[in-house]
Amino acid sequence: MDRHPIGPRTAPRPALSPNPALAALAGAVLVAGGFLFRIGWDAPISAFSAVDPLQHRIFLTVWGFGVALLAFGIFRWAIPAVPTISRRWYVAYMGLLTGVALGSLPWSSYDAVFLYQVWWTGPLAVGLVALHDGGLIAARASRFRSPPPAR
Repeated sequence: MDRHPIGPRTAPRPALSPNPALAALAGAVLVAGGFLFRIGWDAPISAFSAVDPLQHRIFLTVWGFGVALLAFGIFRWAIPAVPTISRRWYVAYMGLLTGVALGSLPWSSYDAVFLYQVWWTGPLAVGLVALHDGGLIAARASRFRSPPPAR
């Protein structure tokens, strides 16, 4: 048996190797999000409905930050040496995204604006929920698991 003056020797954890496919996916998410952001930024908002361009651009800015957060999270899966972002930041961002999406929606005429806010916000929110350690729902459900049996 191998004895060590401080205690038993343990083998160091094997280093996780980078995953180039996930890194490429993170880049694709960032490029696609940037493309949609640019299209949305230059869109003729007055043609859609009576939307204030400032509100529209505030929504796009918050949405673009979420795309960057999603791409960083996927990149984190790809390269394990990259530090993690706390779950609290994801939850705070989800609240901010929901508030901005509802706050910038023109409730008097929400036809076209409602569609792009739903079609752009929904997949982003689902991706962020699924991203962090099996998702926020799984993290909440893990609190209700029974404790390990006593030895």
